[in-house]
Amino acid sequence: PVVIINRETKEVSYTGVYYYIAHFSKLVRPAATRIASPGQVEGVRCLAFRHADGRIVTQLLNSNQTETKVTLSWKDKTLEVTLPAISLTTCSWLSPL
Repeated sequence: PVVIINRETKEVSYTGVYYYIAHFSKLVRPAATRIASPGQVEGVRCLAFRHADGRIVTQLLNSNQTETKVTLSWKDKTLEVTLPAISLTTCSWLSPL
């Protein structure tokens, strides 16, 4: 479930899925194009998108129990990121079209 509501107390609990969807939808907007994200780092999943204005948005899901370092590259831009353990990180930058 995305949101859990206790019927007796009316307490609302937001699950990890809720926060994942919210995090994802803030920077990946309609009409963004999914772009290839080749390469692989153990325990890290990557989704990358390009917007019409040249902005690149990358979602990185680190399921490792420890920090994990990754390097993202797009054309002439490189970004080195240290992902916290068990985390979702969004990176966004402008790149030449």
